[in-house]
Amino acid sequence: MNRQHVRVQANAKKVVLVDDDQVFGKLMNKEASGLGVQLDYFDSLESIGFISKLKDYDIIIVDFMMEHINGIEIAAYIPSFFQDKRLVLISNTHLETELNQPLPDYIDEFVHKKVGTKEIINRALNH
Repeated sequence: MNRQHVRVQANAKKVVLVDDDQVFGKLMNKEASGLGVQLDYFDSLESIGFISKLKDYDIIIVDFMMEHINGIEIAAYIPSFFQDKRLVLISNTHLETELNQPLPDYIDEFVHKKVGTKEIINRALNH
């Protein structure tokens, strides 16, 4: 299990990142810490344990392309358990080409990783 955890402000929105790119996870943690954002990083859905643990977060950021499951498959579970979570899908790929269809309604936003970690966090927080 690979999990990284940053705690900064008690009243800050709690963000979780699920992405199998551990280098990107570390970069996001560093950026979040610098911005005063609480971000927990997991390298897989299995690392979280139970999906019910996502109840502790306000914002869920999920990578589209992971080794065993894609972000849309993970995102599809969220509305079944939680109605009040902001869900942001991120990717290094051009998602429109991968999907060949519009994003499902339960995904609040898609952000390309090329915009950088600060912009991803800011767009996730500022909806």
